[in-house]
Amino acid sequence: METWLTPNIAIGLMLIGVAPTILILYLLYPSRKTPGVLWFLVAVAGGGAWSLTYGLFTLVDSPRLTLMLANFFWPIIPLCAVSMFLLSYEFVFRRTVSRKTAVAAYVPVMSLFILVWVNPGDLIFTGQYYVTAEGYLHFPAFGGPLKVLLMQVYGYLLVLFAAGIFVGELLRSTGLQRKQTMYLVLMFVSLIVASTVKVLELVPMYFDPTPTVFTFTGLLFAYSIYTHGSLRFVPTARELAFENIEDPILILNRDLEVIDTNVTESAILGPQPIGAHVSDILPHDGWGGEDHPEAIQLEHQGRIRHFDINESTYDFGRGLQIYVLLLGETTELREREQELDQVRMILSRVLRHNIRNAMLVINGHVELIQTRGDSEVEEFASKINRRAETLQKQVRKARMLEEVIDDKSFVIESLAGVVDDAVASAKVNPAVRIHTDVEDVEIEVHPKLRLAVQETIENAVEHHDSPQDAELDMSTDITDCTVTLLIEDNGPGIPAGEIEVIDQNEETDLEHVSGIGLWLIRWIVDRSNGDLTIDSCQDGSRVCMTFPLLSRDDVASDANGQTTVSH
Repeated sequence: METWLTPNIAIGLMLIGVAPTILILYLLYPSRKTPGVLWFLVAVAGGGAWSLTYGLFTLVDSPRLTLMLANFFWPIIPLCAVSMFLLSYEFVFRRTVSRKTAVAAYVPVMSLFILVWVNPGDLIFTGQYYVTAEGYLHFPAFGGPLKVLLMQVYGYLLVLFAAGIFVGELLRSTGLQRKQTMYLVLMFVSLIVASTVKVLELVPMYFDPTPTVFTFTGLLFAYSIYTHGSLRFVPTARELAFENIEDPILILNRDLEVIDTNVTESAILGPQPIGAHVSDILPHDGWGGEDHPEAIQLEHQGRIRHFDINESTYDFGRGLQIYVLLLGETTELREREQELDQVRMILSRVLRHNIRNAMLVINGHVELIQTRGDSEVEEFASKINRRAETLQKQVRKARMLEEVIDDKSFVIESLAGVVDDAVASAKVNPAVRIHTDVEDVEIEVHPKLRLAVQETIENAVEHHDSPQDAELDMSTDITDCTVTLLIEDNGPGIPAGEIEVIDQNEETDLEHVSGIGLWLIRWIVDRSNGDLTIDSCQDGSRVCMTFPLLSRDDVASDANGQTTVSH
């Protein structure tokens, strides 16, 4: 080796090792905030400084200048070791190292830089440390005890820990993450081999192949990061769940470019989306601003598919942010909603309109029968007329139910005011006694709440068939968070089957309610974020409507006098 590896060639090889450092710093500096990249840049910069200083103190002839350059050189080796360990931690675990931890890791390096200038008690350098007559720095493999502790023990331990972390990651990772980890393992192996060659003195004292090998092998990892980015932004334990989620997931960098995705999306969004801008995959003008789309349509195999977009932002420290887009498919739900809207239109509009017109015709003929027929026929006609009026009432309630379902707004009401309006509007016999003892509290409810209370009153009176007069008691029960309106009557009670159907919130072929009134009450209370319970016995029934209670601090008035709620 010594026959051809002259000092000039050795110096040239050492200085060539600076070139990859400059290229890597140029390529990856914009990505310095990505987990691990900052420490990789520090390590590579240390490798370049390693090559430069080693080559320079071999090049210069002055012993004093050689020793001074060497003082800058020695801390570089543990600096690279610390940086590689921090790189392994952030790259594998995706947790940024805090400033305190980083400073603590570099304290021994800074201590060594100070101590090499004074060498107290030969703790750093021994008598075997000197410049030869040819101007080359001669040093033993180890040196003083502090140098051994700070460089060989501390530095090598960190390198071994980092290598172990990367080997473990290589065994469990897949895809691009595994490829990038393989580059790092290759860099470590090359580093260990080159260091072994130097320690065994298989090369002249004026040449150290370690930094040159280190910077050149680092080019592979740097190019991969530059081209594809660092993809693992989630812990390893979550990778399996990430890959098996059926809904498409896109992970974006700060430039809204796709840096990772799960397997499922390729069948929907096309092949190779990584590196593409999100607007090229999910066409929309709002990307990059505050008006991100909440839903989007995509055409796949000649079919329009609908997706709700759930966006989450994650901060990994040092200004690094990623955006996770989860595309929840709602195609079947939207198609089902469209079908239900069509059915509702047929039943609610067409059929209701036809029933109303048919009832008008029936009522007209009933009136003719009543005026021209005998008493028995007139009685039959009266029954027909009563049943027709009942059907017309059900049609009107069906229309009210449709309005309740379509209206998703809220208003702030006085519960006492709602009850007073409902009592005044209820179509009941003046002989019915209604007692009200309702607290004047404010609640945020559906605009049709008065209709639910009115329907409860009318329903109780309509089905009252006891000898005694109908009587209703209306009161409130207030807790810290809720207010309950209790409406109690002295009627025969509501059949248990009808209450069960309302509680289960579904009609069946064998069980159904006799009218729409109970459903109307149930929907209005539900739309008010309330809870409806019905208790019934032979002595009467009790309807309880429970609503969230608004405190005075929750309610305010704006400049125009409009009431608002602070949520």
